[in-house]
Amino acid sequence: MTDLWPDFLQEQVNTNDSIQIINAQVENLGKKTQQMVQATFSKVSYPQNALVEVGNIMEQINNPREKLEGELQGKVDAHSFLKKENYKFEIYSATYRFRVFILSYSDIYPIKLMPDEAIADELALGKDISIESDEQLKEILAKIFRSVKLKAIIQRIMEEGGSTSEFSK
Repeated sequence: MTDLWPDFLQEQVNTNDSIQIINAQVENLGKKTQQMVQATFSKVSYPQNALVEVGNIMEQINNPREKLEGELQGKVDAHSFLKKENYKFEIYSATYRFRVFILSYSDIYPIKLMPDEAIADELALGKDISIESDEQLKEILAKIFRSVKLKAIIQRIMEEGGSTSEFSK
C-alpha cells in the first residue's frame, strides 16, 4: 500500500510568530513617540453574563464529553492548536485611545486581521484580511502603520499631549 504521509522530518510547517512580531511593534511605537503615544496588544475579553453561563451549561448537557479508552486516556486534545482567539492592537495616551486592528489568532496560519474600517478603506485592504505567513503579516502591518489616518491620529494625540479636549475623527 502507498504511504500517503508527508516526510515530517524534512518538510517544515510555516511557523506563526505573529504574537512576537506585533509585541515588538508595541515597544517600537513608544520609542518613536518618546512615550507620548503607546500601544498595547492583548486578548479581547468580554464580561461573562448569566445568559452566557447558562448557554455554556446547556452546551455541556447537549454535548457530553467523550469517554476515552486505552491509549487515548489522559491525552490532551490537539484541537487546541487550532483554537482561534481574538487580540486587539490599540494605541493610547493619557487621554485618548484608538483600536487599530483585531487579530484572530491561532498557532497555525492562516490567521485573520481586521483593521479599523477607515484604514482598511484608505488602503483598499478589505475588512477581513487572511494572512498566510509572518512575511505577509509584516507587509500588512507596515501598510497599516504608515496609513495617512493612523499617522494623523498619532500626530494629533502627540500635539494634544495630556489635554482633555474632545478628540474628533
